[in-house]
Amino acid sequence: MAASILAGGRSTRMGRDKSRLRVGRRTMLAHAKQAAKALGLQVRVIRRDIVPRCGPLGGVLTALRTSRAEGELFLACDMPFVSVALLRKLLRNLPGSRQAAFTLVDGLAGFPFAARVECAPIVEAQIAAKEFSLQALARTLRASLVSPPRSRREQTLNINTSADLAAARAASGRRSGAAVPAVASGVSPENTHAGGTPAEAGETPAPLRGPSRRGSVKTRLAARAVNSRRDIQSPAEPPRRR
Repeated sequence: MAASILAGGRSTRMGRDKSRLRVGRRTMLAHAKQAAKALGLQVRVIRRDIVPRCGPLGGVLTALRTSRAEGELFLACDMPFVSVALLRKLLRNLPGSRQAAFTLVDGLAGFPFAARVECAPIVEAQIAAKEFSLQALARTLRASLVSPPRSRREQTLNINTSADLAAARAASGRRSGAAVPAVASGVSPENTHAGGTPAEAGETPAPLRGPSRRGSVKTRLAARAVNSRRDIQSPAEPPRRR
């Protein structure tokens, strides 16, 4: 196996190259590289797609068509918290009888995921049919579905907007013990990715399972960040006079 990090999205909502934005001490791209290299995989960054403007499938097809490995582990450049444990679990759930293994969060299949190179014709056919959905690809491939532990679901947070970035930096700050920055709320709950958001790629997410009642990962993380901000900014109550 090898690893491909998709970084060819237009970042229209962020307005700048997401892969070069820092969360903690590293860029988001560097976080993804570190996680893949920890598994001993050779890592490539896919910035130009064979077929442009078809969302993440363009990068997936590019990686599969040019791969020298038996399969590719796909990461998005805008997911800085993905753990080595989750990547390892995905690879374990890709036995010889399976063509792909996808991460499942809130009923949606998405990044990170792994696919064998023989999936390339299926991806190409889906692009030709203008079906750019990762959900459809996971169903067609009958992929294994891997859910991270509930306590670690925030590792699948992807960064699409400035509010997302602020929430991610706040979460990183809490991990390192640094001060938590100001955060805006109202992050989008859909499972999007670096290769193009559903709006950019024409994707309408179709849940593989029923949606979670616990709310989206982004919404929960944003709420925690806002609460942390309030804790920091609230002035101490003056002592009462007796």
